[in-house]
Formats: sequence, C-alpha cells, structure tokens
Amino acid sequence: SYDLSAIGNVYEGSFEMSASNYKMALDCYLQSLAIREKIGAPSEIASSLNETARMYDAVGKFEKADALRIEGLKIAEKGNDIENIVYLNNSLGTDFANRQHDYKRGLDYQLKAYEASKNLKNNFQLSYDVVKSVATDYSSLGDLKNANKFFLLSASLNDSIRLNSKIHDYNLSEIKQKLENEIAKERSLTRDAEIAKGKAEEKNLAVLSDTFIVGSIVLLIFALFMFNAYR
Repeated sequence: SYDLSAIGNVYEGSFEMSASNYKMALDCYLQSLAIREKIGAPSEIASSLNETARMYDAVGKFEKADALRIEGLKIAEKGNDIENIVYLNNSLGTDFANRQHDYKRGLDYQLKAYEASKNLKNNFQLSYDVVKSVATDYSSLGDLKNANKFFLLSASLNDSIRLNSKIHDYNLSEIKQKLENEIAKERSLTRDAEIAKGKAEEKNLAVLSDTFIVGSIVLLIFALFMFNAYR
C-alpha cells in the first residue's frame, strides 16, 4: 500500500500534468486504499481517502472527491488523527470557498482546521495554509476585522517557514559539502590507483623488453653456434 501510494505521488507530481498521469495516480491510490481498508490503520485509510480525493478533483469529479474527504474526516476524527483532521477540513473548506463560492460553509471547515492545527508541532506550512484560507474567507464575507487578524497571523507563520527553510537549506548545504568531499576523496583514490596501475604496467613492459632482448641475444648466439657447426 505504501509503494502504490508513493508511485501515485510520482504520477500526481509529474511535470507533465496529463490525463493519463492523473489516471495512473488515481489507479494507484485506489489500489492502496483497497489494501488499507482491509489491513490498514485508520490514519492510513484517511490519508488514502485524501489522496484519492485529490485525483477525483483533478479529473473533475468534485462531488466524489468531497464525499471521500467527508468519509476520511469521520475516520480521522474517530481516531483523533490531528494531521488528517487539519488536511481534510482544510481541503473541504478550500473546495467550498474557492470552487463553489460558499464562503460561509468553507469558513466553517477552515475554522475547524485552524482549531485542530493548534495541536500540530512544527508543521508551519500546513498551519500557514489554513490561517491564510481563514483570512481569505473572512475577507470574502466582509468581516475585515477578523480577516486582518488572520492575515497578520499568516504573516507570522510565513516568517517561521522562512526561518525553518534557512535552517533546512543550511543542513542541505552541509550534507552536500560532505558528499562533495567524499566524491573528491573517491576520485583521488581512483586517480592514485590509476597512477599505480600505470607504473606497474610500465614496469611489466620494461621487464618484458629486457626479457625479449636477452632472449634475442641467446637465440642469436645459438644460431651462430649452429651455423658454425653446420659449416
């Protein structure tokens, strides 16, 4: 189920966002979901429902997508799966607000996502997405006071994301430097091995050359001896 989900992620995130790639992703997610419904944990089932819903959105089956999200949300709430509660409420709120322009219903889901997101640890990106959506919904409904409040909160979360991003980039740079050093060391060892091999080959050629000269002299002496004996 994890492998199928991962393959679906690859097709979904492909640079070529084609109908065939979406179909392949949906097929993988459905297979993964079927396995998880038999033997998986509630959180895994909720995640699969969310993945599958995204693909139904991509192919224009919005009602099917929302039905799966609502089903996944019930499972997530039953298992107190905070991350999926946030994801699914956020997705439902975004769909109602952005696609159906039902900002009130969208806001209801987004506020649930916001309350649940308070229990997330260090997932600033998801919290930022939720808070920004809440601010946008309030703005669309004409509640500028609350809209401003949540926009300011989203700005603060965005700063946290940037700070984490810098730390993350630093860690990546350190890893990259270590890899480059290892590669340089490997190249140096390979170069030394090639030099040693070259020297060994030169030595072997010199030995062969000396052997050939000595052998030639011996053959010449033997030939002269035979010539003289024959004469």
